[in-house]
Amino acid sequence: MKKIISLTGLICATVFAALFVLIPVRAEAATMKTYTEGKVVRTQIQGKVCYEYKVDVDSLIEINYAYNTSDEGGVIFYEDKEMVHDVDVRFFYNESGKVFVALNAGTYYVDIYENYNDRTTKVKMTSTPASQYSQGNYCKAKAISLEKKQWAKAVQTRQYEYSRWYVIKVPKTQKVTIDCASGYMGSIYLFNSKCTKYYYTDFNGRTQTTTNRVPAGTYYIAAHTYNIGTYNQNVGVYYQFRWY
Repeated sequence: MKKIISLTGLICATVFAALFVLIPVRAEAATMKTYTEGKVVRTQIQGKVCYEYKVDVDSLIEINYAYNTSDEGGVIFYEDKEMVHDVDVRFFYNESGKVFVALNAGTYYVDIYENYNDRTTKVKMTSTPASQYSQGNYCKAKAISLEKKQWAKAVQTRQYEYSRWYVIKVPKTQKVTIDCASGYMGSIYLFNSKCTKYYYTDFNGRTQTTTNRVPAGTYYIAAHTYNIGTYNQNVGVYYQFRWY
């Protein structure tokens, strides 16, 4: 019995030690800096530098990056300077590009990081008030017309929850494709004119296409955080999509 207990204890200790090695430990506090809107900064080793970033009104934050030599970097927004409670995170997957974060007014602490030592990535953040994207289309009765291949853009900051509604005219019997450049593709729904029928779609990359063709006529598109009926009010969302 004693041998069994000893063996079990040894196994548990070994597993715990292995897990402990995998947990990142910040050796020292991050250097605190203030981020100036539109300023270009370089990525740093994760946890080394923390930028205080003030957002005056609910806003969409556009994060442009370039000279990215790996896919091991990104930005993490924290609500505390101890960098414990994160609000949102975006990763850099391409050599250059842009990512978006929807934030409520407030003060945030941003880790603009890269996990390699070269730190070649240059990053710039700019904000646009979320109100500039508001079109009042929060229900079917106030749906706005969306032409074929016209981009729809909507910003939803955290702790706010509502759908955006669009009305479209499909000119002929066809499959309808929705191209979602930003946002949660699985949260965009196609309904018939009376909203009594939902059309199933097949996903392919950043697009979704109706499984079957739909007749010519009027349809509604609803964009809702995550899915109809449930939502996560702790994460902001920026939608950019079109149909064809």
